[in-house]
Amino acid sequence: MYPSAELERFNPERLPAPAEARRQLGLPESGPLIGMVGRLQRWKGMHTLVQAMPRILERHPDARAVIVGGRHELEPDYEPWLCRLITRLGLQDRVWLAGFQTDIPLWMQAMDVVVHASDREPFGIVVVEAMALGKPVVAGAEGGPREIITEGVDGLLAPYEDAEALARQILRYLDDPAFARRVGEAARHRARDFSPEAFARRVTDVLRDFGEMTDRIAPEAHEKRRAG
Repeated sequence: MYPSAELERFNPERLPAPAEARRQLGLPESGPLIGMVGRLQRWKGMHTLVQAMPRILERHPDARAVIVGGRHELEPDYEPWLCRLITRLGLQDRVWLAGFQTDIPLWMQAMDVVVHASDREPFGIVVVEAMALGKPVVAGAEGGPREIITEGVDGLLAPYEDAEALARQILRYLDDPAFARRVGEAARHRARDFSPEAFARRVTDVLRDFGEMTDRIAPEAHEKRRAG
């Protein structure tokens, strides 16, 4: 039974256009913007996006990445480690850590590609939210995202901590805007399967099936007790 997502908050028709979202957030209005959203933890894979950026910049030198999320109390050293990695790769003007933010739909609306590079994510609400916005997504190849995304149809997948594979999948979108649009449109349609209304229908179906099964089993159990 998959959880539901608050898709109305991630309805692109209720949000500014991506260029306007960038303007409101003080982000550059030109060049591809690749984004991630999540608490800063190593298993979330933010470092893999950082490591993928040099390859992406070879083909799209005007690309930038933004990572939205605050420091996690269980891994306080991960954020400064990320900062050092960004500096070591010379990406200070290409990768930004935006920190904790409250208006996540606006930030995601500003992104051209959304990355979710976790290691065996149990489900992936952020993946569904990005898809609801019609964003082309690259998500982790194991765990929940594999059940959400059909590869090449409504999203792309990449193995955890494989920066080369992540860069290759992001470049599929950046190199082929028509493909990115098709995937984004299919993603928005797929996201509806995880709406609160769809969740309610699934719960109702399960309860009905359970009730029908109980109705079949109860008389049989009663007859067995009588026979015993």
